Amino acid sequence: MARTAERYTTVQQPLSEGKSLAAIGRRLRLDHSTVRRFARAQSLDELVAKATNRTSIVDEHKPCPHRRWREGCYDIPQLHRELCARGFTGDIQCVRRYFRRDFADMMRDLRGEELPAWMDRVLSDDLPALHSLVNGMNRNLDAVTAGLSAPWSSGQVEGQVTRVKLLKRMGYGRANLDLLRRRVLSSP
Repeated sequence: MARTAERYTTVQQPLSEGKSLAAIGRRLRLDHSTVRRFARAQSLDELVAKATNRTSIVDEHKPCPHRRWREGCYDIPQLHRELCARGFTGDIQCVRRYFRRDFADMMRDLRGEELPAWMDRVLSDDLPALHSLVNGMNRNLDAVTAGLSAPWSSGQVEGQVTRVKLLKRMGYGRANLDLLRRRVLSSP
């Protein structure tokens, strides 16, 4: 949301000065279609509403794949064939992306209790990269489930650790502990 607001402002300001979309795109290093989308928006709320209410071409066929999924059909190519028989025009990647979106929704909505079922669905599909992810999650399933269920995160702590390590590397061989301490305490 913050990035969208900032980008909206940075596109609208030169636009109000009469700059062309191409010039704005070059200056901001943005694709022409992105600049056009931000330029045509009447307000920031319009952009946010479009982004959060974006639909997939699978959405109109949603009941069928969800019903089949609950019945135990985790074979994406089979689901794709069944959808095509019902008039679906998208490719198999659309269906794969649609079901991968489940994980993002689970993370956003803090539904960690659904993780084992999601992992079973992934393992039954032909996605080797996600199989590796699931195998890694299985090694510490309780912690991953807690991470997907709890509203707090260790992100701030990890960020500070990374910052301190960077400062330490920057002074390696040139600085002593006193200088490192001052740099850690004085940097934002």
